[in-house]
Amino acid sequence: MISPFNHPVRFSVVLLGCALLSSGTVKAELARFAEHTPGYRHYNEAMRSYRAGHYPSAKSRFKVAARWGDKLSQFNLGVMNYQRQGVPADAVRARVLSAI
Repeated sequence: MISPFNHPVRFSVVLLGCALLSSGTVKAELARFAEHTPGYRHYNEAMRSYRAGHYPSAKSRFKVAARWGDKLSQFNLGVMNYQRQGVPADAVRARVLSAI
């Protein structure tokens, strides 16, 4: 009987298959975890407001998500400051928020 561990190519294929299968489950777990974090929820609400053109509402929701540590929300606040969307222009704040 030939074992996959005795042949280097077969061992590599088995190892690669295991790695690919496990990476999908890790991504699924991270996505499921992110769905239940407050920052993710506020980020999604902010994006809906932003896409609808309700910039003051988007800004307040991005702020809440940013306080929960959501990096995309912090970046988007910086972009909103830079582009003067719902906020007065503040180049310094825009630079700081987008660099986080």
